[in-house]
Amino acid sequence: ATLLVLVLALRGQVLGGELAGSFPAEALVGLSMSGRALTMLRVVPHWLRLFAWPAHLQSDYSPQELVASSGIGPAEACGLLLFGAVLAAAWLGRRRAPVASFGLAWCAVLLLPVSNVLVPTGVVLAERTLFVPSIGFVLAIGGLASALWPRIAGKRPAMARYLGYACAAIVVLGIGRSAERQRVWRNEPYFAVRSVQDAPRSFRTQRAYGDLLFALERPEPALEAYRRAIDLSPPALAWRVRNNLARWFRLSGERRQEVVELLASLAAEPAQGDSRGYLVSALLALGQYADAAREADVAVLHGGSAAVFGGLRTLADSAARVGAPPGSIKIGLVTGESRPVR
Repeated sequence: ATLLVLVLALRGQVLGGELAGSFPAEALVGLSMSGRALTMLRVVPHWLRLFAWPAHLQSDYSPQELVASSGIGPAEACGLLLFGAVLAAAWLGRRRAPVASFGLAWCAVLLLPVSNVLVPTGVVLAERTLFVPSIGFVLAIGGLASALWPRIAGKRPAMARYLGYACAAIVVLGIGRSAERQRVWRNEPYFAVRSVQDAPRSFRTQRAYGDLLFALERPEPALEAYRRAIDLSPPALAWRVRNNLARWFRLSGERRQEVVELLASLAAEPAQGDSRGYLVSALLALGQYADAAREADVAVLHGGSAAVFGGLRTLADSAARVGAPPGSIKIGLVTGESRPVR
């Protein structure tokens, strides 16, 4: 508990008095402390599963994998029962199995900073946050075994022997599973494929899979993956996925499809200077000079550089006046300066 207080104090010092992360996880946006606590009850069974037998692992628990809770349902009730059972076991075993009680207390204390109850963090569940708490779980299992084993071995030696064989088998299986899981991280393409298999309802894994397929020049399945990513994205983040998709269309020369995605992105988040610049560039390349001029004006209204977008508007007017054919004007946006290059 003292360590927990020190960690929170250090975190507050580093973050200038703020304990929360730079942004909350998507499923926690707008939730009060009680709402976050209710949502985290859904996570308690996942914690137990990952501690006890992490046969299924995944790199991302996106909003569609773990959604915000609006009331007590089966998942929340299960989490509440497990939480109460752990507290009761820690209290009742403090004399007969003190090591097990200490291990359970270790878990509870070190899960608190990532429980999202005190402050919202950037993740609802991340397996990397369970490494140190898992030490407490192993201590609890070891403490329970040390308390029960003499009784079992004394009264039923045959059962004790078979239990020993079972424990050895579990250890071997666990080592094998761990070794196999390490292969997932051997390179980025393999990781993207396994991640989308492990967490198919995560918009992040679908987007990464789409990026891989585009890089492998398989546009049709890549586009399907991106459409799934857009459908699975929270409304507040779908525009980012559309920007990524627009970039692939731009690289492949499909400027009309790029315009479609950029327009959808800007409709959700209008104050995007870079995206608006890419849109104007695509419209100029397509010969849609009136639309390019209009979008340049809109960019200035949303705080874009008057010099940059004013220059683009002048270019669009000039191209319309002389009847420049589509494809004759190409604009590159220089990063940092966002200076138009003809």
